[in-house]
Amino acid sequence: ALGRELFGVKTPWEKLDAILKGWRPGEVTVWSGKSGAGKSTMLNQVFLDLIKKDNKICIYSGEMPPPRFLRWALIQYCEDGNPEYNTWSTALNDISDSIYVLNIGRIMDTDKMIDDFKYAAKRYGVSHFIIDSLMTISFNGANDRAKYQAQADFVSALTVFAKQFDVHIHLVAHPRK
Repeated sequence: ALGRELFGVKTPWEKLDAILKGWRPGEVTVWSGKSGAGKSTMLNQVFLDLIKKDNKICIYSGEMPPPRFLRWALIQYCEDGNPEYNTWSTALNDISDSIYVLNIGRIMDTDKMIDDFKYAAKRYGVSHFIIDSLMTISFNGANDRAKYQAQADFVSALTVFAKQFDVHIHLVAHPRK
């Protein structure tokens, strides 16, 4: 049908779909809000929904180590604050072929991140990338102006990557940091 190329993978929320028309490939979505407002929690809901729709996800969570991140995601997946071992095991098995978590023990370099994303897109067919958050990425710059320019350059590079690989990127950016 005419205009179908304007639609992407449906979001978990009908009202948001009516506005965005889904998560379209070749685009970057910036998630912003106050600390503790629920950006990461909502993104977990997004990525769990994407997995249910047979999409592969790559996540860089600079604010949380991978084991803690996965525990939090599995609690949401299981809809149980204290799931039993068999529930954990089944849930992890359900999502293990669809989620790739970058295990970085330090602040991430922009070039390394984009290289890792390219690898995940080519090798594993990842179609959605989550960066949580912009604040945990290394930007070399002696002053705020240089840092802001480096952040703008990085977002531009993400946009080029999204278009080049026909993927969608979700980026958390704290408004005052």
